[in-house]
Amino acid sequence: DDTALLPAASADQPGVNAVSVDFFPAFLADAWLSGRIAAIHALSDLWASGVQSTSALAMVILPDGSVDRQSEMLHQVLSGAISEFSRANTVLVGGHTTNGEELAIGFTVFGRTRKATVDRLPLSKANLCPGQLLILTKALGTGVILAANELRLAEARSMSAAIDMMLQSNQTASEIAGEFGVTAATDVTGFGLAGHLLEMCQQSGVSAELRIDSIPLLKGAADLIKAGIQSSLFDENKAAVQDFIVALDGQENLDQPPESPQASEESPVARLTSTFTQLKALHDPQTSGGLLLGIDADRADLILAKLVATGHCDACVVGRVTEIAGNDIKVGHPIIKIVTSTSFRPQ
Repeated sequence: DDTALLPAASADQPGVNAVSVDFFPAFLADAWLSGRIAAIHALSDLWASGVQSTSALAMVILPDGSVDRQSEMLHQVLSGAISEFSRANTVLVGGHTTNGEELAIGFTVFGRTRKATVDRLPLSKANLCPGQLLILTKALGTGVILAANELRLAEARSMSAAIDMMLQSNQTASEIAGEFGVTAATDVTGFGLAGHLLEMCQQSGVSAELRIDSIPLLKGAADLIKAGIQSSLFDENKAAVQDFIVALDGQENLDQPPESPQASEESPVARLTSTFTQLKALHDPQTSGGLLLGIDADRADLILAKLVATGHCDACVVGRVTEIAGNDIKVGHPIIKIVTSTSFRPQ
């Protein structure tokens, strides 16, 4: 898991007993927005573990420049971060700065588990069970949109959608998961949806089916994918999971999109093109992405309704957990099967 338990706390002495860390180069010119997103991104590791954050330490690399310029940039970064930490009842207690070529921001975040669970994480990658449904709480696409922005090819509406998504906290989704007794979760970040799901499957000893045509994408992400734009981490993410992904329903040759400019929205080629974009999106690295939850099927509708009611408008069921089958291509190893709505059958 991305959160580590500390040995100091006990049920009789509740306190800080969990810690995580995250760090990345700023990808926006706005230092205040960058600080906000970096804070939420770091806190998500705790929320994905069912941990309530309490305090944080900052790590900031400032671009070389005058003291005044650096001081103003640091002020903007930390002001943005504090605005998000305050919403999460978290105190920024200190940190460290140094000089470098570009602005980079990170936070070590501390928190506490619920009193009854001081010896384990309430949410873990290792708790998936066959028969559970998989709910994704945010749409995918930040990687390809930010890559397009670097090339000055991203539309304003796409960047706006990506920023809005990155600024959406996972705290409420984590609290809803705890309310309904969910125990399996991770946040979807740099490894992409497929990479983080594979982590969960490997640690839980299960396989999974992903309903590819249900994967939600941010506005404009599909068009950018079809245009051939991808994040610098895309190839690495794909290579890490490709031996564990089995594409069904005639989708084995979707590394290249089908060509048919005249295809209507209802044609088979149009549907295949849509599936192609979502298949590629599985490897898109996310910044401040959503949670992936393993949920008992009889509670999925209730949890999904509550997520949508609390602003997680893109939350949806994207797959289900299965047992490792003896006749799978990777015998004895978890695999991710790519299915469509016609073949997906919740258990």
